[in-house]
Amino acid sequence: MMNKIGGGMSIHLKDSNKTSGQDSFKIHSKIAETICEIIENSDLKECSFNMGLFGNWGSGKSFIINKIEENLPREKYLFLNIDVWKFIGTPLLRSILFDINKQLKEKAKDIFPNGYTENNRELESILYYEEQLQKEIPVTFQEIDKKIIHWFKCNKPFTISVFGVIVLIFLCSIFIPNDLIYSLGQLGKILNGLFTANSSLIGIIIGAVGVLFYPLKKLGELIYCGLEVQNYKTLPNFSPEQFERIFSNITNTISENGKKLVIVFDNLDRCEPKYAYETLSTIKTFMDIKNCFYIVPCDDNAVKQYITNNYSIIRNTNELGQRNTFANTLGVEFFDKLFDTYIRIPILEEIDRDKFIEEQLKQITIFEELKDNIREIRQILYYGYKGSTPRQIKKFINDFSTYYLLAKNIDSNKQFLLKNIPFFAIMLVIKQKWNSIEHELIHVPQLVQNSEIKDTSFNDFINKINPLIPQPLPSLLPFIYLKETTNEQFINEKLKNGELIEEFNENIYKRINTELDNIIMSEDELYILQAANSSFVTLVKSENIDNGLKIDFIRTIGKIVSHINDVKNFASFILKNKENLKKFYISINNMYNSEKNIIKSRIIDYLAENQEAYEIYQKEIFELIIKDDTNLFKSQDIKSIFSDITSTTEISNSIQNYIQLAFKNNKQDFVHSSFIELIINSISTSGIPQNSEICLRSFSANQLSVSNRSLLANKTNELVTYLNSRLQYGTSDITNTIAYIKLCLKLLYKKDFSKEIYPNIMTQLYSILEKLRTTTDTTRKQYAYDLLIEMFWFVDEDNKFSSVLNQYTTNNKDLFVERLKTKSFSYIEELFKNELSQKVLLSDVDISNCIYDTFAKEISENYMTLLRKDGDIKNLEQLLNCIKEKEITLDKTKFKNDIIQKYIDNNDMKLILDVFKLLNDNGYEVTKKQRLSIKNKLIDFYKEEPQSRILQLGDMKNLLSEDEFNTNILIPIFNHIKSELNSTHQVTDYSNIIQVTNESFINAKLAIVNEIISNLSEDNQEMAEYELCLGLIQLVQSAGQDISIYKEKLEERKTIFNEKLINIYNSLYPQNENKNEVIDKT
Repeated sequence: MMNKIGGGMSIHLKDSNKTSGQDSFKIHSKIAETICEIIENSDLKECSFNMGLFGNWGSGKSFIINKIEENLPREKYLFLNIDVWKFIGTPLLRSILFDINKQLKEKAKDIFPNGYTENNRELESILYYEEQLQKEIPVTFQEIDKKIIHWFKCNKPFTISVFGVIVLIFLCSIFIPNDLIYSLGQLGKILNGLFTANSSLIGIIIGAVGVLFYPLKKLGELIYCGLEVQNYKTLPNFSPEQFERIFSNITNTISENGKKLVIVFDNLDRCEPKYAYETLSTIKTFMDIKNCFYIVPCDDNAVKQYITNNYSIIRNTNELGQRNTFANTLGVEFFDKLFDTYIRIPILEEIDRDKFIEEQLKQITIFEELKDNIREIRQILYYGYKGSTPRQIKKFINDFSTYYLLAKNIDSNKQFLLKNIPFFAIMLVIKQKWNSIEHELIHVPQLVQNSEIKDTSFNDFINKINPLIPQPLPSLLPFIYLKETTNEQFINEKLKNGELIEEFNENIYKRINTELDNIIMSEDELYILQAANSSFVTLVKSENIDNGLKIDFIRTIGKIVSHINDVKNFASFILKNKENLKKFYISINNMYNSEKNIIKSRIIDYLAENQEAYEIYQKEIFELIIKDDTNLFKSQDIKSIFSDITSTTEISNSIQNYIQLAFKNNKQDFVHSSFIELIINSISTSGIPQNSEICLRSFSANQLSVSNRSLLANKTNELVTYLNSRLQYGTSDITNTIAYIKLCLKLLYKKDFSKEIYPNIMTQLYSILEKLRTTTDTTRKQYAYDLLIEMFWFVDEDNKFSSVLNQYTTNNKDLFVERLKTKSFSYIEELFKNELSQKVLLSDVDISNCIYDTFAKEISENYMTLLRKDGDIKNLEQLLNCIKEKEITLDKTKFKNDIIQKYIDNNDMKLILDVFKLLNDNGYEVTKKQRLSIKNKLIDFYKEEPQSRILQLGDMKNLLSEDEFNTNILIPIFNHIKSELNSTHQVTDYSNIIQVTNESFINAKLAIVNEIISNLSEDNQEMAEYELCLGLIQLVQSAGQDISIYKEKLEERKTIFNEKLINIYNSLYPQNENKNEVIDKT
């Protein structure tokens, strides 16, 4: 919509298709009149007429179409305009029908008051109709097999009978003599006829077929005439046939009502060429339907180009040597077959374009401000948009109007943008038509004879409007950035003085970039250094700039910094920016590879410098390298710093710092192996250089290579041998040697010592420990305990080492605990692989508490390591208390399962049951499955020594429910007792089983109990067995069962009972009391 500002003038021109606007070129109206004449004179009764209207986008096709609609009288013509562009992504045929139907309701109410209908159904109902149908499906071979089998089963008795009779007659005809047949009179004649008919194969077949005719007929019908009927629904049908039928009905109805139908398929230009081609391909089949005049406005060249790009098959070469492709031919033939004729909108004449431009300029509100420069603007537009369409010219004028208003807001005093209106128009044409060239003009701000610009059309434009370019040429940057730009001289001075450039933005960045190029070309080392400082401090202070601009600026900084060639100047750059070294380091990754590699080389040179003033910043940079996750520096980049060192005297403080940082952060591969060998070789019996010792203390065993540790093991052997010999003579100057040995052992594993050295060094170490055990020197004593703890990694004989360990912990437990606290958990892990040594430490409550407290964080993952291998329950109790007190979080289920498995594997039932109870008491509930997992072991355990192990059965009874205990423990034991009795074995030891037997068991397993009682009440049993018998009877009585059944047998044995048994018997069967009274008393 146009923006109006008083007086009927507008800010913008309206891109309208309405014919009320002026036809500035006249040709468009003439084309419309011509097409109307063709429509009027076309006979459409027998065929259609297809016309193409060709022209570029914006050439006036829509104006012509609207003019045609305006010129055609509605009483004679029905004009339908189909906008295919809005149907992108929808089913085209259906959408066209719906659009036609919608227009019919609006423009043809007299013919189609409700739109198109069939059988009182509207178009939507027709296209979305589902139909219920039936169809017959032939039977498959598998189905035929099934039917034959079914037929045979149904006719099996009859078929077999018929064939049996025929075969019987056939056999009789062969074997019965004719004399016998004729002797039977009339019956013989009948038989003779049958025998004669069946005497041949034909007779048999005819007979069989005759008799079986009806069943065989049914079989044939099943096989050849069997069809299945299936019901189904048809989905909505959008087929071309349906479209053609409905469309034909519409055209015929309109024709019958005395009107000509004109259909326009418009706005193909707005579609992608692919979609335009597909649309034309879809509708061309129906453009031969009679009673219709079709007009298709489009850019035929765009569609042909699409065909060329997608069907490039070379057919031949013509006489002129030009290749004739299948696609070119296909494109031409496609349009020739589609259209009966076409009109191509002609190219605009130059004088018409000039006139059109001036007419359009007069329609915008800013015309009064431009009228003094209207001739120049018209020339600029003409040369800039030569050959362009009216729509494109309108668009530029609208852009010009928009930018002019924007420029007035920016440059209200007309000091830089609007100081020269024609030049503003030139720069705007460049911005709109050659936007990419703007970027080149930033670097080379020159319009005429700019060798960097290779665009022919641009250079041609500049040459044509050269007289309008002001001299001297104003700065182009304000027109590119649409703002007043920064003073170039100011930027240059700031850079050369190494100063912060404030208010940094993209415009300033471009100027900095240009000025840095000039400074680099000057090759002035001082200016380069200062410019690098200025650029980097500007980057640091400009925190809120766009990320893309920031990266561009970083790359520019990389360019200038990479030209700092002298290492001292580079060190000066580092010192100047010492507060922002991390930011500088991070920025390197965003630089171009060439500059990045140069700067990396400068940094390595700087790190290798042995200057005390550099140490702090060298360490900071090296730490950035070591901790860098981006791997800006590779190990091979840094190794050169160390590989050049050939003497320990060259190991500066910075090198020591590098070693500490590298090994602390597991970047030992950054250190050259030759340097580590230099450090190890510096170890001797006379001592270790201080700088070497500092490096050694930075190492750890797992960070050294096998060859390094092997070399160190030999050096350690020399020190141990030397120390042992010195101790033998009571020399006092050995404290440092002990410290060196301790340091070396810390960096070694047992496997690092050769088979020849290891026994010797262990013997000497034991000797050294023995000699140091009673020392009164505080330092030596502390080193001795440290040495003892380092030997955790080298235990060869557990029995021997545990003895030494016990002596040391007994002598000075506090010192041992103190030194142990300084070690890592890995020492405990290594030592506790040895059972006796583990037992020494964990048997002592104070030491074990120290271990649990010191390494509480390790308990959740390593609790099994901290339990004694012999399964001492006090040790477990102590661990559980620690877990509770320290509130250690662990997987309780896994912990419980691991503990139970450990103690179950020990096969000590008393211990296992104690563990179950301990776990339950501490909130680790033992599951039923876990409790029952030991039932067989417990039963076997009890059977081995029943008299002494009844307590464990009692403990198990407390852990299980009564039913679980009866089922899993008592039943197997009672079955065993029964089996023993049946084998005539004594069961004296099992008399205590009554202590854990309950009434519910008696009631449930009374049969087994009765059998045992019966066996136990036999003659010649032991007193303990009779006691068991009477005890079981007491339980039976308590369970409310009848015990009178046992009295007779027991009465016979009463004479051999001892006094205790007699008393039990009398309590069971009291004299002068009936049964009910006994039960009541019980």
